[in-house]
Amino acid sequence: MSYIEIQCGDALASVIFIIEGHVEEVPRFLEIEQHFTDCVPCTAELEHERAMQVLLAETLRRSCDE
Repeated sequence: MSYIEIQCGDALASVIFIIEGHVEEVPRFLEIEQHFTDCVPCTAELEHERAMQVLLAETLRRSCDE
């Protein structure tokens, strides 16, 4: 089996699919998941995007209740 390193751009392009739980849409998901485990900047970006999604959902929920 050949080893092809996942680049940050490839990992970050998959963030929205990962956050929304559509990992089946992510080509080479296991390698991308490993990249997030190993790459601190990409992990930070993934966590930032997750936090933004939560904030957006909470904001929408509050404004829809008003």
